[in-house]
Amino acid sequence: MIDIQEQLKLSYYKEIATLNSKHRITVVQHQETLQIFAKKVLGIYNLDVYLSLKENPVSGMPRIFEAIAQDDELVIIEEYVSGQNLEQLINEQGSLSQKETVDYALKLCNILSELHSRKPAIIHRDIKPTNVIITPANELVLIDLNAAKYESEKEEDTKLLGTKGYAAPEQYGFGSSGVQTDIYAVGVLMRTMLNGSLSSGFDADSRLCKIINKCTELSPKLRYGSIEDLKNALEATHIVGKRVFPRKWISYLPPGFRSGNPGYMLIAVFVYYFVIFLQP
Repeated sequence: MIDIQEQLKLSYYKEIATLNSKHRITVVQHQETLQIFAKKVLGIYNLDVYLSLKENPVSGMPRIFEAIAQDDELVIIEEYVSGQNLEQLINEQGSLSQKETVDYALKLCNILSELHSRKPAIIHRDIKPTNVIITPANELVLIDLNAAKYESEKEEDTKLLGTKGYAAPEQYGFGSSGVQTDIYAVGVLMRTMLNGSLSSGFDADSRLCKIINKCTELSPKLRYGSIEDLKNALEATHIVGKRVFPRKWISYLPPGFRSGNPGYMLIAVFVYYFVIFLQP
């Protein structure tokens, strides 16, 4: 039963639009400050996780302003984030480039690093395209903590909370969710960005291919040990170095251009200009 004070808090938020009627998500406006927020009514949730993140927000996730339990439901008032979700972006473009895929994966790793560094770690457990928002400034925001839980070595998952295709095997009752559960979903997400769908085959640089395969190993022990390990592997790929020519053409380029590094290429332009046009 909701108390009077909590009921009063919610009364300040007037619903002005519906974002998702099926999932009971609306846009609300505070009647005094006139600020816009997102309101969610949840039937499945971990109250402790929401209260923890309300007190200690995570960069790259919507800030939570109210988390009020009432009649076996949780009412959330959180920061409204404008933009399009990753599924919409993929549908528009068909698929994303390797560089875009790695860039977004790295931004996601930064968010998960904060979640996983909590004591105990908070596991998102529902990383998928519709839960990743790309803002007009090309920032990435991870949303939807309905399935989130604290990491526990003893507690096995007995009920699937997640999304088919993105959920790791342990979420189907084959073990306990941990940081490797989110790593699995990031691997599937990268594959989806490259493919434009959940299909298993994809065309990618061999190093990126190995990273995705390691993320999506059936056994959590065979995946990356932490999100930081995954982040380090992604940063080590040539894609992050902003190679601007397709790999197959690099061997045909003159020295100075084969690195794909814009700085080296600019120097090479001046050198070749000097040699060709300024030499007597």
